Amino acid sequence: MSSSIPTCYFFAPIPTDPIEHHESSGRGLDDLLPGVHFRDSEDLEHFDEIYAELAPQQKRAKISSEPTLPGFVNGGNQCFLISLVQMIASEPLSRSSCQELLGNIHPLKVVLNEYVEKKEQKSSKPISLQSLYQLLPDELQDGNQHDVHEAFLALFSDLNVFKDPTFEKTSFYGAQETECGASKPELTQISVALPVDEELPIQALVDRFLIEEFSEGDCQVVRGDERCSIKKKTKMFEYAPSNLFVQLNRFSFLDTGETVKNSTPVLSAQKIELLKGKNYQQQDQLKATYELQSFSLHIGGNTEDSEQTQCGHYVAYVKTVEDGVNKFWFCNDTCVEEATEEEFNFNAQSAYFLRYVKSS
Repeated sequence: MSSSIPTCYFFAPIPTDPIEHHESSGRGLDDLLPGVHFRDSEDLEHFDEIYAELAPQQKRAKISSEPTLPGFVNGGNQCFLISLVQMIASEPLSRSSCQELLGNIHPLKVVLNEYVEKKEQKSSKPISLQSLYQLLPDELQDGNQHDVHEAFLALFSDLNVFKDPTFEKTSFYGAQETECGASKPELTQISVALPVDEELPIQALVDRFLIEEFSEGDCQVVRGDERCSIKKKTKMFEYAPSNLFVQLNRFSFLDTGETVKNSTPVLSAQKIELLKGKNYQQQDQLKATYELQSFSLHIGGNTEDSEQTQCGHYVAYVKTVEDGVNKFWFCNDTCVEEATEEEFNFNAQSAYFLRYVKSS
Protein backbone atom coordinates (compact mmCIF):
# COMPACT_ATOMS: atom_id res chain seq x y z
CA MET A 1 0.00 0.00 0.00
CA SER A 2 1.49 3.30 -1.07
CA SER A 3 0.72 6.81 0.05
CA SER A 4 1.51 10.35 -0.98
CA ILE A 5 1.64 11.42 2.67
CA PRO A 6 5.22 11.50 4.00
CA THR A 7 4.41 10.89 7.67
CA CYS A 8 2.99 8.01 9.70
CA TYR A 9 -0.46 8.29 11.24
CA PHE A 10 -2.61 6.16 13.50
CA PHE A 11 -6.40 6.33 13.22
CA ALA A 12 -8.85 4.40 15.35
CA PRO A 13 -12.20 4.85 17.14
CA ILE A 14 -12.11 6.27 20.66
CA PRO A 15 -13.05 3.48 23.11
CA THR A 16 -16.26 3.91 25.07
CA ASP A 17 -15.95 1.13 27.62
CA PRO A 18 -13.15 0.54 30.14
CA ILE A 19 -11.13 -2.65 29.69
CA GLU A 20 -7.93 -3.85 31.25
CA HIS A 21 -6.17 -5.41 28.27
CA HIS A 22 -6.99 -5.34 24.61
CA GLU A 23 -6.55 -9.10 24.26
CA SER A 24 -9.61 -9.62 26.47
CA SER A 25 -11.68 -6.94 24.77
CA GLY A 26 -12.34 -8.61 21.45
CA ARG A 27 -10.67 -5.71 19.66
CA GLY A 28 -7.72 -5.60 17.34
CA LEU A 29 -4.86 -3.11 17.29
CA ASP A 30 -6.82 -0.96 14.84
CA ASP A 31 -9.07 -0.03 17.78
CA LEU A 32 -6.31 0.88 20.20
CA LEU A 33 -5.04 4.34 19.22
CA PRO A 34 -7.52 7.21 18.98
CA GLY A 35 -6.38 9.76 16.39
CA VAL A 36 -2.64 9.67 17.04
CA HIS A 37 -0.24 11.46 14.70
CA PHE A 38 3.37 10.29 14.92
CA ARG A 39 5.61 12.81 13.20
CA ASP A 40 8.93 11.00 13.11
CA SER A 41 10.90 8.02 14.37
CA GLU A 42 11.59 9.68 17.73
CA ASP A 43 7.87 9.72 18.41
CA LEU A 44 7.68 6.02 17.59
CA GLU A 45 10.36 5.28 20.16
CA HIS A 46 7.95 6.67 22.78
CA PHE A 47 5.09 4.51 21.52
CA ASP A 48 4.18 3.13 24.95
CA GLU A 49 4.25 6.56 26.63
CA ILE A 50 1.93 8.10 24.06
CA TYR A 51 -0.21 4.97 24.06
CA ALA A 52 -0.60 5.03 27.84
CA GLU A 53 -1.63 8.68 27.79
CA LEU A 54 -4.24 8.30 25.06
CA ALA A 55 -5.61 4.88 25.95
CA PRO A 56 -4.73 4.19 29.59
CA GLN A 57 -7.42 1.56 30.01
CA GLN A 58 -6.25 -0.45 27.00
CA LYS A 59 -2.52 -0.54 27.63
CA ARG A 60 -0.84 -3.48 26.00
CA ALA A 61 0.50 -6.07 28.44
CA LYS A 62 4.17 -5.37 29.13
CA ILE A 63 6.07 -8.37 30.44
CA SER A 64 9.74 -7.43 30.44
CA SER A 65 11.82 -4.25 30.37
CA GLU A 66 14.94 -6.08 29.15
CA PRO A 67 14.34 -7.31 25.60
CA THR A 68 16.71 -9.91 24.17
CA LEU A 69 15.90 -9.02 20.57
CA PRO A 70 17.56 -6.05 18.82
CA GLY A 71 15.50 -3.25 17.29
CA PHE A 72 15.94 -1.33 14.04
CA VAL A 73 16.33 2.36 13.25
CA ASN A 74 13.41 3.96 11.41
CA GLY A 75 14.88 6.54 9.04
CA GLY A 76 11.39 7.84 8.25
CA ASN A 77 8.40 5.79 7.09
CA GLN A 78 10.50 2.63 6.91
CA CYS A 79 8.35 0.54 9.25
CA PHE A 80 7.16 -1.59 6.32
CA LEU A 81 10.76 -2.79 5.86
CA ILE A 82 11.55 -3.02 9.58
CA SER A 83 8.60 -5.28 10.40
CA LEU A 84 9.58 -7.64 7.57
CA VAL A 85 13.22 -7.88 8.70
CA GLN A 86 12.14 -8.46 12.30
CA MET A 87 9.90 -11.31 11.12
CA ILE A 88 12.82 -12.96 9.33
CA ALA A 89 15.60 -12.20 11.80
CA SER A 90 13.89 -13.55 14.90
CA GLU A 91 13.96 -17.22 13.92
CA PRO A 92 17.13 -19.23 13.06
CA LEU A 93 15.55 -21.38 10.33
CA SER A 94 14.30 -18.33 8.47
CA ARG A 95 17.64 -16.58 8.83
CA SER A 96 19.60 -19.53 7.46
CA SER A 97 17.11 -20.17 4.65
CA CYS A 98 17.16 -16.54 3.55
CA GLN A 99 20.94 -16.39 3.64
CA GLU A 100 21.15 -19.47 1.41
CA LEU A 101 18.92 -17.79 -1.16
CA LEU A 102 20.68 -14.42 -1.24
CA GLY A 103 23.84 -13.35 -3.06
CA ASN A 104 27.20 -13.11 -1.33
CA ILE A 105 27.01 -9.35 -0.73
CA HIS A 106 23.26 -8.99 -0.31
CA PRO A 107 22.62 -6.30 2.36
CA LEU A 108 19.99 -8.46 4.05
CA LYS A 109 22.67 -11.06 4.86
CA VAL A 110 24.77 -8.32 6.45
CA VAL A 111 21.79 -7.17 8.54
CA LEU A 112 20.95 -10.71 9.65
CA ASN A 113 24.54 -11.36 10.72
CA GLU A 114 24.63 -8.07 12.65
CA TYR A 115 21.33 -9.00 14.29
CA VAL A 116 22.72 -12.32 15.55
CA GLU A 117 25.87 -10.61 16.83
CA LYS A 118 23.95 -7.97 18.77
CA LYS A 119 21.55 -10.56 20.13
CA GLU A 120 24.45 -12.66 21.43
CA GLN A 121 26.04 -9.56 22.97
CA LYS A 122 22.65 -8.53 24.41
CA SER A 123 23.25 -5.11 22.87
CA SER A 124 20.35 -2.66 22.99
CA LYS A 125 21.75 -0.44 20.24
CA PRO A 126 19.34 -0.52 17.27
CA ILE A 127 20.52 -1.67 13.85
CA SER A 128 20.51 0.60 10.80
CA LEU A 129 18.68 -0.64 7.70
CA GLN A 130 19.85 2.17 5.42
CA SER A 131 21.93 -0.08 3.13
CA LEU A 132 19.01 -2.47 2.83
CA TYR A 133 16.54 0.37 2.28
CA GLN A 134 18.70 1.68 -0.57
CA LEU A 135 18.45 -1.72 -2.24
CA LEU A 136 14.71 -1.26 -2.71
CA PRO A 137 13.34 0.10 -6.00
CA ASP A 138 13.22 3.89 -6.32
CA GLU A 139 9.45 3.91 -5.91
CA LEU A 140 9.86 2.39 -2.43
CA GLN A 141 12.48 4.97 -1.41
CA ASP A 142 10.33 8.08 -1.88
CA GLY A 143 9.87 8.73 1.85
CA ASN A 144 6.24 7.61 1.82
CA GLN A 145 4.71 4.68 3.63
CA HIS A 146 4.64 1.46 1.62
CA ASP A 147 3.64 -2.17 1.97
CA VAL A 148 5.56 -4.88 3.87
CA HIS A 149 4.63 -7.23 1.04
CA GLU A 150 6.22 -4.87 -1.49
CA ALA A 151 9.44 -4.98 0.53
CA PHE A 152 9.38 -8.77 0.56
CA LEU A 153 8.94 -9.00 -3.21
CA ALA A 154 11.70 -6.46 -3.77
CA LEU A 155 14.23 -8.28 -1.56
CA PHE A 156 13.40 -11.68 -3.03
CA SER A 157 12.63 -10.62 -6.59
CA ASP A 158 14.30 -13.73 -8.03
CA LEU A 159 11.89 -16.04 -6.20
CA ASN A 160 9.03 -16.74 -8.57
CA VAL A 161 6.50 -18.50 -6.39
CA PHE A 162 4.83 -20.06 -9.39
CA LYS A 163 6.30 -21.12 -12.72
CA ASP A 164 3.75 -19.18 -14.74
CA PRO A 165 3.42 -15.54 -13.57
CA THR A 166 0.30 -15.11 -15.74
CA PHE A 167 -1.46 -17.99 -14.03
CA GLU A 168 -4.08 -15.90 -12.25
CA LYS A 169 -5.35 -14.33 -15.46
CA THR A 170 -5.16 -17.41 -17.67
CA SER A 171 -6.90 -19.63 -15.16
CA PHE A 172 -9.64 -17.09 -14.60
CA TYR A 173 -10.23 -16.87 -18.34
CA GLY A 174 -10.89 -20.52 -18.98
CA ALA A 175 -7.57 -22.38 -18.74
CA GLN A 176 -8.16 -26.13 -18.90
CA GLU A 177 -5.64 -27.01 -16.20
CA THR A 178 -2.48 -25.42 -14.83
CA GLU A 179 0.05 -26.70 -12.32
CA CYS A 180 2.33 -24.24 -10.57
CA GLY A 181 5.36 -25.13 -8.51
CA ALA A 182 7.44 -23.30 -5.96
CA SER A 183 10.80 -22.40 -7.44
CA LYS A 184 12.66 -22.73 -4.14
CA PRO A 185 11.94 -25.34 -1.43
CA GLU A 186 13.38 -23.17 1.35
CA LEU A 187 11.07 -20.19 1.10
CA THR A 188 7.78 -19.57 -0.68
CA GLN A 189 5.23 -16.77 -0.55
CA ILE A 190 1.56 -16.81 -1.49
CA SER A 191 -1.09 -14.06 -1.53
CA VAL A 192 -4.46 -15.20 -0.27
CA ALA A 193 -7.81 -13.50 -0.80
CA LEU A 194 -9.65 -12.46 2.37
CA PRO A 195 -13.47 -12.35 2.32
CA VAL A 196 -14.98 -9.16 3.72
CA ASP A 197 -18.07 -10.83 5.16
CA GLU A 198 -16.85 -14.21 6.38
CA GLU A 199 -14.47 -15.12 9.22
CA LEU A 200 -12.51 -18.23 8.24
CA PRO A 201 -9.43 -20.08 9.55
CA ILE A 202 -6.25 -19.40 7.58
CA GLN A 203 -6.20 -23.11 6.73
CA ALA A 204 -9.45 -22.68 4.81
CA LEU A 205 -8.14 -19.59 3.02
CA VAL A 206 -4.93 -21.36 1.98
CA ASP A 207 -6.83 -24.46 0.83
CA ARG A 208 -9.19 -22.29 -1.17
CA PHE A 209 -6.23 -20.57 -2.79
CA LEU A 210 -4.20 -23.69 -3.57
CA ILE A 211 -6.98 -25.92 -4.84
CA GLU A 212 -10.04 -24.58 -6.61
CA GLU A 213 -11.77 -26.79 -9.12
CA PHE A 214 -14.70 -25.96 -11.37
CA SER A 215 -16.39 -28.44 -13.67
CA GLU A 216 -17.22 -27.19 -17.16
CA GLY A 217 -20.04 -24.67 -17.09
CA ASP A 218 -19.92 -24.04 -13.34
CA CYS A 219 -18.61 -20.52 -13.78
CA GLN A 220 -19.00 -18.16 -16.72
CA VAL A 221 -16.74 -15.18 -17.34
CA VAL A 222 -16.64 -12.62 -20.15
CA ARG A 223 -13.40 -11.99 -22.02
CA GLY A 224 -13.85 -9.30 -24.63
CA ASP A 225 -16.79 -10.43 -26.76
CA GLU A 226 -16.43 -14.08 -25.69
CA ARG A 227 -18.13 -15.93 -22.89
CA CYS A 228 -15.79 -18.57 -21.48
CA SER A 229 -16.33 -21.48 -19.13
CA ILE A 230 -13.81 -22.15 -16.40
CA LYS A 231 -13.24 -25.90 -16.57
CA LYS A 232 -10.61 -26.54 -13.96
CA LYS A 233 -7.85 -24.74 -12.19
CA THR A 234 -5.23 -26.24 -9.92
CA LYS A 235 -2.43 -24.71 -7.90
CA MET A 236 0.20 -27.00 -6.47
CA PHE A 237 3.69 -26.63 -5.03
CA GLU A 238 6.50 -28.88 -6.16
CA TYR A 239 7.75 -28.91 -2.57
CA ALA A 240 6.46 -28.28 0.90
CA PRO A 241 8.78 -25.33 1.61
CA SER A 242 10.66 -24.84 4.88
CA ASN A 243 9.25 -21.31 5.23
CA LEU A 244 5.81 -20.32 3.99
CA PHE A 245 4.95 -16.61 3.91
CA VAL A 246 1.24 -15.85 3.60
CA GLN A 247 -0.05 -12.42 2.64
CA LEU A 248 -3.68 -11.80 3.54
CA ASN A 249 -4.86 -9.30 0.96
CA ARG A 250 -6.41 -6.69 3.25
CA PHE A 251 -6.26 -3.78 0.80
CA SER A 252 -8.67 -3.23 -2.07
CA PHE A 253 -8.23 -0.58 -4.74
CA LEU A 254 -11.31 1.41 -5.70
CA ASP A 255 -12.05 2.77 -9.17
CA THR A 256 -10.98 6.18 -7.85
CA GLY A 257 -7.48 4.85 -7.14
CA GLU A 258 -8.06 4.98 -3.39
CA THR A 259 -7.65 1.98 -1.11
CA VAL A 260 -10.03 0.48 1.43
CA LYS A 261 -8.75 -1.77 4.20
CA ASN A 262 -10.45 -5.08 4.94
CA SER A 263 -10.28 -5.60 8.72
CA THR A 264 -12.11 -8.94 8.78
CA PRO A 265 -10.40 -11.14 11.40
CA VAL A 266 -9.15 -14.62 10.58
CA LEU A 267 -9.54 -17.63 12.83
CA SER A 268 -7.09 -20.30 13.97
CA ALA A 269 -3.96 -18.74 12.51
CA GLN A 270 -1.49 -20.80 14.58
CA LYS A 271 -1.09 -23.81 12.26
CA ILE A 272 -1.35 -24.73 8.58
CA GLU A 273 -1.19 -28.20 7.02
CA LEU A 274 -0.29 -29.09 3.44
CA LEU A 275 -1.19 -32.55 2.15
CA LYS A 276 0.85 -34.47 -0.43
CA GLY A 277 -1.02 -34.86 -3.68
CA LYS A 278 -3.37 -32.03 -2.81
CA ASN A 279 -1.06 -29.11 -2.09
CA TYR A 280 2.37 -30.39 -3.12
CA GLN A 281 3.99 -33.25 -5.04
CA GLN A 282 7.01 -34.07 -2.88
CA GLN A 283 7.25 -37.85 -2.45
CA ASP A 284 8.78 -38.26 1.01
CA GLN A 285 6.03 -36.73 3.14
CA LEU A 286 2.33 -37.35 3.56
CA LYS A 287 1.69 -34.13 5.43
CA ALA A 288 3.65 -30.98 6.18
CA THR A 289 2.64 -29.03 9.28
CA TYR A 290 3.53 -25.36 9.73
CA GLU A 291 3.51 -23.27 12.89
CA LEU A 292 3.09 -19.50 12.99
CA GLN A 293 6.39 -17.89 14.03
CA SER A 294 5.87 -14.20 13.27
CA PHE A 295 3.57 -11.75 11.55
CA SER A 296 3.37 -8.14 10.48
CA LEU A 297 0.38 -6.10 11.59
CA HIS A 298 -0.87 -2.88 10.03
CA ILE A 299 -2.26 -0.31 12.47
CA GLY A 300 -4.51 2.43 11.14
CA GLY A 301 -6.26 3.02 7.85
CA ASN A 302 -9.43 1.34 9.03
CA THR A 303 -11.97 3.70 7.52
CA GLU A 304 -13.30 4.48 4.07
CA ASP A 305 -11.97 8.02 4.32
CA SER A 306 -9.34 8.18 1.57
CA GLU A 307 -6.79 10.17 3.60
CA GLN A 308 -7.05 7.92 6.64
CA THR A 309 -7.09 4.71 4.62
CA GLN A 310 -3.70 5.48 3.10
CA CYS A 311 -1.98 6.10 6.43
CA GLY A 312 -0.75 3.72 9.06
CA HIS A 313 2.14 1.95 10.73
CA TYR A 314 3.52 -1.60 10.64
CA VAL A 315 4.59 -3.52 13.75
CA ALA A 316 5.58 -7.16 14.15
CA TYR A 317 4.91 -9.95 16.61
CA VAL A 318 7.45 -12.78 16.77
CA LYS A 319 7.83 -16.06 18.64
CA THR A 320 11.23 -17.37 19.72
CA VAL A 321 12.32 -20.48 21.60
CA GLU A 322 14.80 -20.00 24.43
CA ASP A 323 15.91 -23.03 26.46
CA GLY A 324 12.93 -24.95 25.16
CA VAL A 325 10.45 -22.27 26.25
CA ASN A 326 8.36 -20.20 23.83
CA LYS A 327 8.70 -16.44 24.19
CA PHE A 328 6.64 -13.81 22.41
CA TRP A 329 7.70 -10.31 21.39
CA PHE A 330 6.10 -7.07 20.26
CA CYS A 331 8.46 -5.28 17.84
CA ASN A 332 7.87 -1.61 17.06
CA ASP A 333 10.95 -0.27 15.23
CA THR A 334 13.65 0.30 17.89
CA CYS A 335 11.31 -0.76 20.70
CA VAL A 336 11.11 -4.52 21.40
CA GLU A 337 9.13 -5.77 24.38
CA GLU A 338 8.12 -9.18 25.61
CA ALA A 339 4.44 -9.99 25.05
CA THR A 340 2.08 -12.74 26.15
CA GLU A 341 1.08 -15.78 24.14
CA GLU A 342 -2.53 -14.60 24.38
CA GLU A 343 -1.57 -11.26 22.87
CA PHE A 344 0.35 -12.98 20.07
CA ASN A 345 -2.58 -15.26 19.21
CA PHE A 346 -5.19 -12.53 19.50
CA ASN A 347 -3.42 -10.07 17.21
CA ALA A 348 -2.65 -12.80 14.67
CA GLN A 349 -6.35 -12.55 13.79
CA SER A 350 -5.65 -9.08 12.38
CA ALA A 351 -2.32 -9.96 10.74
CA TYR A 352 -1.46 -8.84 7.24
CA PHE A 353 1.72 -10.81 6.44
CA LEU A 354 2.49 -14.07 8.27
CA ARG A 355 5.51 -16.36 8.39
CA TYR A 356 5.03 -20.08 8.98
CA VAL A 357 7.90 -22.53 9.62
CA LYS A 358 7.59 -26.22 8.81
CA SER A 359 7.57 -28.29 11.99
CA SER A 360 7.11 -31.75 10.47
